[in-house]
Amino acid sequence: GNQSRCIQLEVEMITVRNRELWSQWAPFALRLVIGYGFIVHGWAKLSRGPDKFAGVLEWMDVPLPEIVAWVVTLVEIFGGLAILVGSWVTLVSIPLIAIHLVAMFGVHWKYGFSSVNTVGLTAAGPQFGPPGFEVNLLYIAGLLVNSCTLVVLLHFNMRLLPWTYPIILPSSLPHLPFINP
Repeated sequence: GNQSRCIQLEVEMITVRNRELWSQWAPFALRLVIGYGFIVHGWAKLSRGPDKFAGVLEWMDVPLPEIVAWVVTLVEIFGGLAILVGSWVTLVSIPLIAIHLVAMFGVHWKYGFSSVNTVGLTAAGPQFGPPGFEVNLLYIAGLLVNSCTLVVLLHFNMRLLPWTYPIILPSSLPHLPFINP
């Protein structure tokens, strides 16, 4: 009777706590993966030389490909870093989403949805063709999720990483009622 009811209440309390815990940590994990991914892609462009990437942009008929190559490279590196640490997530998501939309429609669309296109099998293993737009959509979705959940997570982030408080908040946000550092 009472003992089974107590056990049921304890299970419900743990479940609620776990849901609250995961609702705070899941976007954080997503932010780490997305931020790191952008840094890696931007660093690859920088280490190979943005002029190589400018060739791809020129092939896509992007105006001023040399300048755009540098802009995209730096936006990916510094935007990825901002996403990684949780600073200006909504703001930097805008150009990062634009980069993925251009890549999706300019390059990946014609290869279909799948990011893994197996085109053959050799003794060395499977052979893969160009990736489709699946990864672009995953990055865009992740950026949108993190942008939409940022306001909810500000309080959590300030408690977890108090040193980010001046970085992650525009000056108008501390006056909002749901933020209590």
